[in-house]
Amino acid sequence: MIRNVESRNILQGLFDKWNGKSKEVVNEVKVEDVQTTITSQPSKIYDLTFYRHKENRGRYQVRFGSYNVCSCYDYERDQVEKDFNKYKLGGYSTLETANALKLKYNLNKIPGKEYSFTKASSRPNAKTILFNYRIDGKMRQICYCRNHYKTKEKVLNHCRELVSQGKSFEEIRAIMKPLYSSRKDITLKNMEDNAPKAPLKWDSNGRLLFYNTDTNLTPYNLDVICSLHANYDNPFTFGDYVLQNLPRALPSAVFYLCENYEMIPQLSKEGKEIMDKR
Repeated sequence: MIRNVESRNILQGLFDKWNGKSKEVVNEVKVEDVQTTITSQPSKIYDLTFYRHKENRGRYQVRFGSYNVCSCYDYERDQVEKDFNKYKLGGYSTLETANALKLKYNLNKIPGKEYSFTKASSRPNAKTILFNYRIDGKMRQICYCRNHYKTKEKVLNHCRELVSQGKSFEEIRAIMKPLYSSRKDITLKNMEDNAPKAPLKWDSNGRLLFYNTDTNLTPYNLDVICSLHANYDNPFTFGDYVLQNLPRALPSAVFYLCENYEMIPQLSKEGKEIMDKR
């Protein structure tokens, strides 16, 4: 911005002279005087990574750290980066920014159901139900799960997290099918008994696993998460902030921890005991 009236007058005089609006000659303008009165905000702070799309070679997969931001054509890359910085500098979380850019740049812009739970017509009273999710514009069969609202909510949220990590349809199905699908002869009671008591556990090296996937988190990383907790009531905003400080951490595990913050102190204690034994 221009700091004072004198500087504004000098610049206006130059502008009028160059445009033929004034015959007055400006005797002298020191470059340093003008330059020190103007500041500009950087147009780009956040850098994105662009990978050639596996299935459509004319498009790019856009990523920010561990986040799958969107896909775009080559000529859209500069605008995607500008939009990403605009949203982030405007105070939006990475997840909110990615969702906005997916709507703008992804090819599946035609409105359609994001997901569905369908019953097999031959088994109207079955205790399991088929979960379908739209990936790359197509509704895909992911897994079967219990026909219960809590289970369906859990399955949907888990799938959304995997999609946000950039997992392919095959990878998502391979992860979710063993967790939620079951044989027809398994009763609801047995399914509840055999279900994992908690998705988080430590391996023998003191590494935290989330559904048996390495989270790249140690007990001391959990202490870092605790130190970042102040003034974050929204777990998704909190999770986004944690990922900025621990960029190698598994996003789905981070958001689970942020939604279940009360379990972190005990979990950290258990992990440190395992590391002490080593």
